[in-house]
Amino acid sequence: MALAHFNNDDHIDLFRFTRDGFRIHVYFGINDEIFEEEARYFTREREDWVNYIALGDFNNDNYTDISYTESHMSNLVIYMGNGVGSFESPVMYPITNFTCPTALAIGHLNNDIYADIAVINYHTERLSIFFGLGNGKFAPEEHLATKRLTFSRSIVLTDINNDSIDDIVVSNSDNNTISVFINRGDGKFHDEKVSYLLTEYSAEHIALGDLNDDNEVDIVISYEFKNMLTISFGNGSGYFNQMNHLYLQHSSDILAFKLCDLNSDYYLDILIVQSKPYTFTILYGYGDGHFYHEKIFSLEYDVSMAWIDVAYINKDSCKDIVLLDGKTRNARIFINKCLCFHNKTI
Repeated sequence: MALAHFNNDDHIDLFRFTRDGFRIHVYFGINDEIFEEEARYFTREREDWVNYIALGDFNNDNYTDISYTESHMSNLVIYMGNGVGSFESPVMYPITNFTCPTALAIGHLNNDIYADIAVINYHTERLSIFFGLGNGKFAPEEHLATKRLTFSRSIVLTDINNDSIDDIVVSNSDNNTISVFINRGDGKFHDEKVSYLLTEYSAEHIALGDLNDDNEVDIVISYEFKNMLTISFGNGSGYFNQMNHLYLQHSSDILAFKLCDLNSDYYLDILIVQSKPYTFTILYGYGDGHFYHEKIFSLEYDVSMAWIDVAYINKDSCKDIVLLDGKTRNARIFINKCLCFHNKTI
């Protein structure tokens, strides 16, 4: 699930993917708080397991395009948006050796103005990189080999060392490490830097941002089947050393989380979704690496999958929350008043 502009108006639209029927749905925003009830979708021609979806602009036309990975057929799939809410026929880029791609990230890896895509593969110790050509097409797959990537679960492209070029950060669940690849500036990378999480739990999702207002990128890590986050502060070197573990009040698993400023104080907060009961929690950041006021919203039933995103839905100065779960398939909209939220359901 993601929020973006698909039909070139000034209302946020909602995108989601359903595996039954293999359909992509786009709900168009029709005012500041309501999406169209009737979803527009197209059906994929063959079955596969879609692991991860990311939205970007791959031909610099200011229209939102879709990218995702197919794990069984081992493809990167691109749908180009046309700005009116529909998409061109998909283009598929093979990922060699059927390596089970699990996640992807979009960024700028070779110092041009075109979006590139990096893909992590669950069954191999290498990354797949597709450099954008600027016309919606991508160069053939290139590989970034490493001996440390094992059962990688999450990938982020961000500028770690403040040189204005994206680097690659990956979480590895098998050996509980964080791998960082510092970009040389031309799409080639320095040797992998590895940080050890020093925990028995399996690393899952990661998010990066400046949590302590020192202009360096910090990392937050969640774990499979745990209610714990790890926060580590970066120093620009690519290593994350001191690991600070944070346990949530609710003991259930973390399904998803996101870093964002929810109370307009210019400091990053942590928005977290948990499974049993289905709950989302906000940890408000002080801006010094500490958090306060664990605000909990419980929806009183259990789920095994959920997605969350934020956007300025009603065009004020506060980011609103949209929460989608795999059980009811309802998107719940929480309009942010900067101090509280009002719940709507579509």
